[in-house]
Amino acid sequence: MIGLDTNVIVRLLINDNTRQTEEARRYIKKHCSAAEPGYITHIALVETVWVLERVLKLPKEQVLSAMESLFRIKTITVQDAEIVQQALDCYHAGSIDFADALIGLIGQENGADHTVTFDRAAAKLPGFKLLKA
Repeated sequence: MIGLDTNVIVRLLINDNTRQTEEARRYIKKHCSAAEPGYITHIALVETVWVLERVLKLPKEQVLSAMESLFRIKTITVQDAEIVQQALDCYHAGSIDFADALIGLIGQENGADHTVTFDRAAAKLPGFKLLKA
């Protein structure tokens, strides 16, 4: 298995640098397969969403579409794909950002009773509790 960094993922999703996009696609085609997939971690996913939203200023629907396209690539595996999909669903619902949703869901998956936060929006979701200063 080969790990894929955020900049490679962004190039796959957004053709904003033709040379790098072509090289990323060529590398994955040559070195990744269903048996030996490219691997995307939670951290790389969170960074990717951040780049798409904050740097490239893409609308949420386009970010969601791009992220969901990763699940259709047979030569790529997403860490904890079911949890990531749940986080994307929460993000899509509009009540929380992707990173916060993923933080809470990973905590629950690993036995946390809840996740404390100062983020009022996140605290409205199941599995979160508002920490008041």
